Amino acid sequence: EMDMSVYARVSFEDNQRLQNAVDLESTNVLRWEESNWRSEAGLTGLLPFGAEYRLFTSFDVLKNSVNMRPGSFDAPITDPAVGYGPIYSPEYVSFAGVSLTQPILMGFGRGSTLARANIARIEVDAADFERHLAITNQLLAVVNAFYDLAFATENIAVKQQAVDLAARFRDETARKLDLGRASAIDVDQAAVKLSEAKEELILAQDFRRDRQIALMRLIVPSWTPGAAFEPYDLKYEFTAVTPPADLAALTQAALKDRPDARLTHLRREQESIRYTYAQNQTRPTLDLQLRAGVNGYAGTTGDSHDRLY
Repeated sequence: EMDMSVYARVSFEDNQRLQNAVDLESTNVLRWEESNWRSEAGLTGLLPFGAEYRLFTSFDVLKNSVNMRPGSFDAPITDPAVGYGPIYSPEYVSFAGVSLTQPILMGFGRGSTLARANIARIEVDAADFERHLAITNQLLAVVNAFYDLAFATENIAVKQQAVDLAARFRDETARKLDLGRASAIDVDQAAVKLSEAKEELILAQDFRRDRQIALMRLIVPSWTPGAAFEPYDLKYEFTAVTPPADLAALTQAALKDRPDARLTHLRREQESIRYTYAQNQTRPTLDLQLRAGVNGYAGTTGDSHDRLY
């Protein structure tokens, strides 16, 4: 059963119109005038297969050209001044009852009735998976930035070794020149190699600083490039891990646990619900209606309610 809702409404009618021949003959009033207060309150809701139910009570105070004219039950009906007198002036009409409207074609079925509730439920679940996905993507970005920084750190160590080797090669070439086993050109070439190695070391240090800043931005979103920054070192240890080779198990785990995969399934389910609902709305309207209740008709509010009960 769907959630119930409580409603109440009050309206005022003030109408004036000239009547046609049929209405004139039945009421003996040329100009129809009425001033009515109408009120209604109750409970309403939907059942799973689309039926709308109402448990309600209404109370009307009716004043019109018929019940406000003087009573004269024996006056001729053709006399526009007088006619059949009213029973009550004004009329107090109370009603309590139940109504049921069951769609037969458009709006019938649980799919149509629960479409909005199911779509809202999916939106809540999807928002949760989107949050998980955002957290996962952020974690992946941090992990990738960490590995980039680790690579940059190891790269500096490699470039430093290259500088050391180039320096040793230059020194050995210089000694060979002193011994007459190398030329001055060989020494100059060794010095160029050392300069290139130092340049690559500087570039590697700049790259490591860039990776440090990138990781800092991910870990501390409020940090700005203009803020103070102290380079930091990482402590890490790489270990080789052999992933499982069962592709079917990996696929099943991904479909079960990955938030992006589950979010895709939810969106597909949501669009399927919308498609089914849209198909239902193309049917013609055909409703089965039932209304039953009791009423009280009197000349005062209390008498009207007493007769209702």
